[in-house]
Amino acid sequence: MSENDEIVEMMGDMLKCLARCREEIDEVFHTHGYDSAYFDIDINLSISVDDTTVKVSERWERMEY
Repeated sequence: MSENDEIVEMMGDMLKCLARCREEIDEVFHTHGYDSAYFDIDINLSISVDDTTVKVSERWERMEY
């Protein structure tokens, strides 16, 4: 495997970590008795290594009733 392939694989693994972190953030809302749909949410998680960046980003506005 070339160094470039190894870096691509590593960044893919990092992206998976960020995605799990995003899921855990939602779980924190539930643990505290909240549904994240009741809040304006802006999540930006990223890792940059040299010129390569992977990012998990999500934004939504609270539900109106």
